[in-house]
Amino acid sequence: MKVKAFIFYAAALLAIATVFAWIMLNMVNRPEPGKEQLFDPLIVARVNGIDIRAEEVNYFLNLRDQAEAENQAELRQKQRAALDELINRLVYRQEAERRELQVTEQELDQRIKLDYERIGEERFLEILAARNIPLEDYREEMRSGLLVEKLISSVREEIERDINVTEDEIKQYYEDNKDALFTSAQIAHIYIRIRGDGEEALNSAMEKAEKVIAELNEGADFAELAKTYSDDQETKNDGGLLGDINDPSISEVLRYEAIQLDPGQHSQEPIRQHSALHVIKCLNKSAIPLDEVREQIRREVSIPLIQAGIESVFSALRAQADIKIYLK
Repeated sequence: MKVKAFIFYAAALLAIATVFAWIMLNMVNRPEPGKEQLFDPLIVARVNGIDIRAEEVNYFLNLRDQAEAENQAELRQKQRAALDELINRLVYRQEAERRELQVTEQELDQRIKLDYERIGEERFLEILAARNIPLEDYREEMRSGLLVEKLISSVREEIERDINVTEDEIKQYYEDNKDALFTSAQIAHIYIRIRGDGEEALNSAMEKAEKVIAELNEGADFAELAKTYSDDQETKNDGGLLGDINDPSISEVLRYEAIQLDPGQHSQEPIRQHSALHVIKCLNKSAIPLDEVREQIRREVSIPLIQAGIESVFSALRAQADIKIYLK
């Protein structure tokens, strides 16, 4: 299971129908003589000595709005998936308790408050009541979710302390991504609005943009053409200057196209974006010095290592747990 899946399992809401406990009776795989006996035929799994009962699986499906099924096979598939997630939750919760991690009532109140703010407290309580889910039960589900989040944070901190991104790795990442990620360039544009929704409006704008490109190819001054043709009132009298391509206001489309140009070059095709066409020019271009992005690169290189480390720890917790499953 991916880490994101079990971070948010506790926040999933709310079912339409209840799966009755007698269905689970048919799912129990009773042990053969001489094998370990169950204390209760409705126990569907045991994790490090702690039982998971059929009603917990049904309740979990109810919370996640997955209690309905087209047929028995689909229902059992959902029940098995729910049981697998409940097993993970119990394993992780036991590890969180071993680490003495706790969720305070204040933290829980803040988490519930987010649900209230999302749809309104009155409506939220109505939904719980309609599905026969007591608020205290819902709070416990949220507590489990928050506890797992704290466990992930604890594991992450341990992994981050052990990760050592070398200078060679930083330099290699920089060289591999210099053009795409670590380039600074000043660009200008001539903005041509598409005045209408039909093909005629697009063709008219295309003709204008192609005329601009043709004049640029003949040696016309970009700044003068911006004054004449651009529909961008904020930049047309400033030579169409947009600024550096790393500015958040410049779209990824224009950034990508600008990176392909050398200083002094302009685009040879109109660049369409939303309801306009752009003709752009690269005014200057340079690599961002490594020293300015070293820590950024260190974080980027660390991300997949941290992710892999978290997944490895959680997989090991599951593998090392004493788990017995009694479902067919």
